[in-house]
Amino acid sequence: MGTLTVNINNTSLNLVLLEIRDELGFGLTTMQWVSASYVLVLGALTMLGGGLGDRFSKRTVLSWGLVVYICGSVLGAFSSSGAALTLSRALAAAGAATLVPVGLATLRVIADNKQQLARYMSLWGLSVGLGVVPREVVNTC
Repeated sequence: MGTLTVNINNTSLNLVLLEIRDELGFGLTTMQWVSASYVLVLGALTMLGGGLGDRFSKRTVLSWGLVVYICGSVLGAFSSSGAALTLSRALAAAGAATLVPVGLATLRVIADNKQQLARYMSLWGLSVGLGVVPREVVNTC
């Protein structure tokens, strides 16, 4: 579920980017930062997030990552300036950077055998694909 929400967060912004621009009156540079801040922070911190999960309790790291992710997402929903929206998306991405790698590593811990692990990995892969549905598919639904 963590991986699915992380991907949906990025995809959903791209679906409403033009509406955000029009409603809040952001310029091109601001929109680029709003769009890129999530991906930049997520990419930069994912290895660190996975390392934290290896070093400390996976449950604790996932819990804190989820709290940070939710706080960033809620702050983003109430942001009215470009800087606030950019920073809130960066905060959400910092939390998301633990959800993906630690969530994936947790599958190995909870699986009882190789067949169960294969099923869990298949569901994880499905969640990745569902989270990044292209705009064209969403618009036709």
